Amino acid sequence: MLQFIPFFTPVRYEGATPIFAQSPWDTFSGGTRISTGLVEARQALERAHVQHGAILIVSDLDDAAADQPALSAEALRLRAEHIQVRIVPLFAGMSNIRYFQAIFGDNVMVDPSVFTHTAKRHERSIAAAEPWALLALGLVLVLLLAGNERWNSRLAMGAAA
Repeated sequence: MLQFIPFFTPVRYEGATPIFAQSPWDTFSGGTRISTGLVEARQALERAHVQHGAILIVSDLDDAAADQPALSAEALRLRAEHIQVRIVPLFAGMSNIRYFQAIFGDNVMVDPSVFTHTAKRHERSIAAAEPWALLALGLVLVLLLAGNERWNSRLAMGAAA
């Protein structure tokens, strides 16, 4: 985590405006290379020797235009290897959804609402009786210790018994 600190530390100021050095996030150019992720996912399944694996894509599906030939080729390879692909489109445009349905199939999309948490939250305060007996026992012990210190004299070293 410390390696990220330089990206959030200004290199200089122009007036009151901080100027930051170039970061890895400055080079985004509209779209993701989804084909690269699919290749990595397929290779991970192969390394793990998974027989009937599937790949889940969770994305806005804004794939870079330059990635489309590689994406189509990887889709064909996944289909040939019988690796199922499922897609959860997050805020995806209809044109992107139609494109991915065209290369992976009409039933590839998973509605994001299936991942909605529907459990009801139950809140209960932690209630218990006051520990009066424990407090009284503690007070008695403190008084006994104080009385012991007050009324008992110190042992004299070397005194005859």
